[in-house]
Amino acid sequence: MKFSFLGGFLALCFGLTAQSQVVISEISALNTYILFDYEEDDSDWIEIVNQGGQTINLLGWSLSDSPSNPRLWSFPEQELAPGGRLVVFASGKDGVFGAQSEIHTNFRLDSNGEILYLTPPSGSAFSSSSFTYPLQRAGYTYGLHPNRSGLFYLDTPTPGQTNQSSEILTGVLDEIVISPEGGLHEGPVTIEINTTDPIAQVYFTTDYSDPTPGQSMVYSAPFEVTSTQVIRAAAFRSGYVPSPIATRNYLIDPDEKLKTLPLLTFTMDPEDLMGETGIRGTDGEGNPNAIKRGPAWERPVAIQYTDFDHPENSFSINGGIRMHGNDSQRVGGKPSFRLYFRDEYGPNNLEQLFIPESDYQKFDALVIRGGHQDNRNPFIQDELSRRLFKDMGQASSVGTFTHVMLNGHYFGYYNPVERYNVAFFQQKYDSDSDWDVLRNRTLGEGSTEPFDQLFAFVKNNDLSDPNNYREASNRLDLVNFCDYLLLNVYGSTWDWPGNNVTISHEAKPGGKVRYHVWDAEGSFGQRAEVTGDTTQIELLDGSSEESNLFLGLIKNPSFTRLFASRFREHFYEDGPLTDSHIVERFLGLRKEVLGAIPNFVPVVSFAWTPSRRHYMIAHLYQHGLIQEVSKPVTGLPPFSHTPPIEPNDSPLASDADRNGRVDSRDLDRFV
Repeated sequence: MKFSFLGGFLALCFGLTAQSQVVISEISALNTYILFDYEEDDSDWIEIVNQGGQTINLLGWSLSDSPSNPRLWSFPEQELAPGGRLVVFASGKDGVFGAQSEIHTNFRLDSNGEILYLTPPSGSAFSSSSFTYPLQRAGYTYGLHPNRSGLFYLDTPTPGQTNQSSEILTGVLDEIVISPEGGLHEGPVTIEINTTDPIAQVYFTTDYSDPTPGQSMVYSAPFEVTSTQVIRAAAFRSGYVPSPIATRNYLIDPDEKLKTLPLLTFTMDPEDLMGETGIRGTDGEGNPNAIKRGPAWERPVAIQYTDFDHPENSFSINGGIRMHGNDSQRVGGKPSFRLYFRDEYGPNNLEQLFIPESDYQKFDALVIRGGHQDNRNPFIQDELSRRLFKDMGQASSVGTFTHVMLNGHYFGYYNPVERYNVAFFQQKYDSDSDWDVLRNRTLGEGSTEPFDQLFAFVKNNDLSDPNNYREASNRLDLVNFCDYLLLNVYGSTWDWPGNNVTISHEAKPGGKVRYHVWDAEGSFGQRAEVTGDTTQIELLDGSSEESNLFLGLIKNPSFTRLFASRFREHFYEDGPLTDSHIVERFLGLRKEVLGAIPNFVPVVSFAWTPSRRHYMIAHLYQHGLIQEVSKPVTGLPPFSHTPPIEPNDSPLASDADRNGRVDSRDLDRFV
């Protein structure tokens, strides 16, 4: 059941046993699709009730999950009438937010169980109380029931209401075990399902649906499957929370073509996929759900990864799945998806060797890209761009390639990649701060304030003034910005920078705005001619925030020297944007997907790299961004003719890159 948040969930509910105190009445430590806060997050929540006969002002009352600090978080001023209930989000956001004045604590709940403490003001006549809860399961809450004394699991969450409608559940069933493991098998497989509870009954399905008593098959003995099959099973017992659903996808003698890449299989209840509330279904008015966004349109999914060449890297995990991409891509054709890993499904992170190119093998979210704009054979330009940006020493999402099957249907080959989010940037920059993330001009996480302030400062100040330039450099990572522009100009990225821009900012004093390559499918000749002057078309026209940043910065010779030095760093000797390195990267990608795409057309290596740098050099020279580089597009300028670096140029430590591409020669000394 889904609830809306009204009036801070201050509901007047009478008829409760009169007691002269406020107590915790219900908690949700795994709030999955039950209640959403002002940011559309399904945050944990705590409900308190006034069991006394008088109105109580909660100012000075405290909530905590720490026995050593019972006043970890204090209530704002809020009156609670007799019988009244108040829902507080245990989100860690700390404050009063939104149009409905939602109250949020500074801590979150532990789904494995803990003790909560409700403490009245010092000197108050009211007594303190505690609330102990055990391991929690998604979709269920824990709390008081009006018909019995004590605390119980509740099958019907009722935030802001009495728990009269909930069935009392006294325990939880452990996870069941299905053997053997899913994945590749030769010949028939004998399936065995075990539960630790001798009274529980196991139900299973083979049609992708969630197992339910009375509708699914009863498991009584091992059975054999002779062809590719999905088995989903769970244990049930009256008065108990059911076990989590276990899913196994058995690939029995699959088509050899399916083995040309690793295989991602997604299994979900058909109603969650194509029903009225399914992510690819249509609602009661005929509107496609695929265009709907946010946690409310995330559904549980069982994920299995089968690496045919390296079986030791195969894994299974539960998560959440959403649609991804713009509206037209979500509704028609080959869809893209997003995967989330959280404790309501299982592990908080996927920790497997899944993306070999990544510096980290710990993911809380992934994007399963369908490659809509790069519709030539094959789509690898976006992955190539992101890998090259990483080679340039910048934080960049990278990915891999797999086949994808959803509920037994083959969807094609995909590019699973790291998602730019707080966890990604914390890992890449070894940071424990929060991060602001802007995706395609839309706020993803945090605040838009640092981005808005940067754009406004550059727009309203003359950066030829050394003081203004220094202030701009304090707000924007200039080395990162130069590298970002150089790569996109070289690739002549289409639909950029007006769209397809991802920007981050570390939310701490001195944190800088940084750019990251994303959605560069329309690059390397996909939508532009090799002769195209991307610098003129996209950076000198003032049609985007990035163009305005560039126009402001090039007023200062310090920036043009920095831009030229980054050009020199990347386009010469063993730089990541030399022809040889780009071709090496491209052919490496070609090798990854060649088995699945035997008619691979190597357009980047034979149509782009042989001449693109010549035209780019000519354009940069024409616009005064590099000097002493021969203008003709025939032949490469010698390395000695690129802009010199002054001996007294010194580094700015905060711009030094942890991957080692940035050194003192690249950072211009400020005046």
